[in-house]
Amino acid sequence: MAESVREIGSCIVTRRDNYAIISFNRPDKFNAFDYKMFESMRDAFYEAADDTSIRAIVFTGSGDHFSAGGDFKKYFEELGELYLGIYSHQVPTRENKKR
Repeated sequence: MAESVREIGSCIVTRRDNYAIISFNRPDKFNAFDYKMFESMRDAFYEAADDTSIRAIVFTGSGDHFSAGGDFKKYFEELGELYLGIYSHQVPTRENKKR
């Protein structure tokens, strides 16, 4: 069987013989997971798992790292925006309502 390579979002899927290699492809971020990476991995996995000719699925990372885990920078930015929104919002209290 010939080798086939295709990109699914943030993953590269390589099929060889009866196995698939799913490579996380965010080497500039040490393959850290964000929403797009999670969705890409999920879609690539289910596509390979649904193929009855695939007998094994190998996960690997592009570049020098497998994965740094979650991309918390994005989460902390969103959390910071939420915190600032909550902090700057005037909470209705009895004192505020009297004015």
